[in-house]
Amino acid sequence: MLRVERDKKTRYWAIWDGAELVALMVYRRGALEVLRRLQERATEAAVERAQAEAGEGYPVTGDTDLW
Repeated sequence: MLRVERDKKTRYWAIWDGAELVALMVYRRGALEVLRRLQERATEAAVERAQAEAGEGYPVTGDTDLW
């Protein structure tokens, strides 16, 4: 789970993935934007993975004359 928190006794903002430091930024607004983009990418990847598992995204036609 990604989270943003202020680094103790500094002006820096950290993005954490569990106990792993992902990024360190000076501005809170920048940290929130990076967090938003990371979460957006994770959501897109999950949707693509689900579609691939379900066999979606690949058109299935009865036409075997492809060339």
